[in-house]
Amino acid sequence: LSVLNTATLGGTLQTAFINSYTGNDGDTFTQVVTASSVIGTFAAINPPAGFSISPTQGPTFFDMALNAPCPVDVCWTGGSGLWSTGSNWSTGLAPTVGQRVRISRPGDLTITVSSGTQYATDLVLAENLMVSAGSLILAGAAGLTGSLTLSGGSLELAAGASATASALTLSGGTFLADGNTSTAAFVLSGSGVLAGGGAFSVTISFSQSGGTISRTGNLNITQGSGVLNFNSATVGGLALVANSGGIQLAGTIIASGNVVLTGQGVGAAEPGVRLVGVLSTSGSGSIQINGTAGTSAAGSAGVHIDGSVQSANGNITIQGNRGTASSGDLHVGVALDGATVKTTGAGDISISGGGAATGATTDNVGVLLSGSTIRALGSGR
Repeated sequence: LSVLNTATLGGTLQTAFINSYTGNDGDTFTQVVTASSVIGTFAAINPPAGFSISPTQGPTFFDMALNAPCPVDVCWTGGSGLWSTGSNWSTGLAPTVGQRVRISRPGDLTITVSSGTQYATDLVLAENLMVSAGSLILAGAAGLTGSLTLSGGSLELAAGASATASALTLSGGTFLADGNTSTAAFVLSGSGVLAGGGAFSVTISFSQSGGTISRTGNLNITQGSGVLNFNSATVGGLALVANSGGIQLAGTIIASGNVVLTGQGVGAAEPGVRLVGVLSTSGSGSIQINGTAGTSAAGSAGVHIDGSVQSANGNITIQGNRGTASSGDLHVGVALDGATVKTTGAGDISISGGGAATGATTDNVGVLLSGSTIRALGSGR
């Protein structure tokens, strides 16, 4: 309806679907009324059966958005906004303990948790979620196809719950993941803290420039391409895989369970696994390090350790493979350069190097020792 002068709204607006249109969640209807001036409001708006309508009114227009029936307890009906604002939800209130929540609207929205303690049992989230302050407690299954950003406050995933995310950025606050979590991409920086007792898996991309990893649950990371740089951490079990760039470890890494490192170097003189810090396990946790060097002109090692590898009662197994190279004077399976490899209890140590450096001009070396210490209090293999 277009009015040249002033349009005064009032009474009841009756709506209905026509022709073959059946309605879709989030469909918008602009310029329902336009005028040089729009004043007043409709006393009531009757939506089609099973739907609701969100009106938007400005000085010269009246628009509407269609909201489909909510298939769970509470659905998001607003645009980008605060989780705690009741008018953004289908019930007029933010979700409470035990309620199933669905957030899926047209457009690229960001939902922000910025205060208080917010709740969801099962959560379906097709938008972006940011936690900047306060806390969000997830008690059931959470599927997040948008991005998840934690810059402050806390995100808690209860034991027995689970979460999947396409991308997780943790730059501040704490992600307490007592339930199992899987994300395709994980960026850890700033003062962010990853904690909790559930299994935490990264399937494609991992980046760490800061933050803290201190958790009792297992941590599993697969780097799809490029070097996997991993710094200090305290974890349950640890599994790192980098099949197109190798693994670089620094700082102090402490695990209460098993550790498995598998790396494939790619670039010149790039080892499959390089350790310059401390890697240790407690209890019966074992350590397995498997590395293959990348193509190199010289000095390639499948596994290069100039730090410390130690276990309490678990076995230590190190297997390094020389990389393929067309020239060079030294190609090494395992290089121990000022390294310490030891068990303090009943564990055994096994170190082996192999693989062919095609076309190497002089030496292929299985295991190279330089100023290193190897000590096993088990059978001493």
